[in-house]
Amino acid sequence: KVNDEIKKLNKGDKNKDNIVAIMSGQDIRITDEKYEGYNLTAIFGGINLDLRDATIEKDIVINAVSVFGGTDILVPDNVKVKVVSSSIFGGVDQKKKRDSDSKKEYTIYINATCVFGGVDIK
Repeated sequence: KVNDEIKKLNKGDKNKDNIVAIMSGQDIRITDEKYEGYNLTAIFGGINLDLRDATIEKDIVINAVSVFGGTDILVPDNVKVKVVSSSIFGGVDQKKKRDSDSKKEYTIYINATCVFGGVDIK
């Protein structure tokens, strides 16, 4: 079911911004602006995406690829987080404390691919 929702949301959103870190780092902080998702690619590098002050007005997908690298995603308290991952010698770690999702209106779907790398959700 989560995969189907990710496919549906990705299909309708072809204009996603791409953030790429190859042998480097990217530090992105979204403050007081509408956020609709990114494609994140970290290869021998790292990405730190801070969404804690972002305005999220609908369900969104973050596609994250980490190859010998890492991605940290800091999410706001008022959203649900659902993760789908394909990993080889890597993985996804959801470190954010899970509160009751019943009052949370929107969902951030994280579609992660990790090869000797990882994605941390905080």
